[in-house]
Amino acid sequence: MTRPGRGFTLIELLIAVAIVSILAAIAYPSYRHQVLRSNRTDGYAALMACAQAQERWFTKTNKYSDSVCGSSSPDGYYSISIDQSACSTTLNCYTAVATATSKGGQDDDDKCEKLTLNHLGQKGSSTADGTATTDCWR
Repeated sequence: MTRPGRGFTLIELLIAVAIVSILAAIAYPSYRHQVLRSNRTDGYAALMACAQAQERWFTKTNKYSDSVCGSSSPDGYYSISIDQSACSTTLNCYTAVATATSKGGQDDDDKCEKLTLNHLGQKGSSTADGTATTDCWR
């Protein structure tokens, strides 16, 4: 007397692999978008800390500085720089810029590659080529 087989057939296994592959292909881009979006908080935190340091410096010296902010965000997903090109010679303004780095592939965040915060508290963002975007600071 022969016993009936107790395993999976090759067809059943191939169907299961195909279903898992399709689900992964659909889910991964959404997952990646969420990871990039959550890493933006690193840039936000760095810009807010920079703004606080700038205001402390302004209180002491009555001008803003290009050297009171760090060069990197806390987790390293953004590099931080200060743009004072639009300011007068009295250095009475600044724009802090957080630019996405390659760490964790954050520079793949094409829509929000640069985050900005100026001395008036105005928040902005742009793509790598400088096109302004509006929904990065949510």
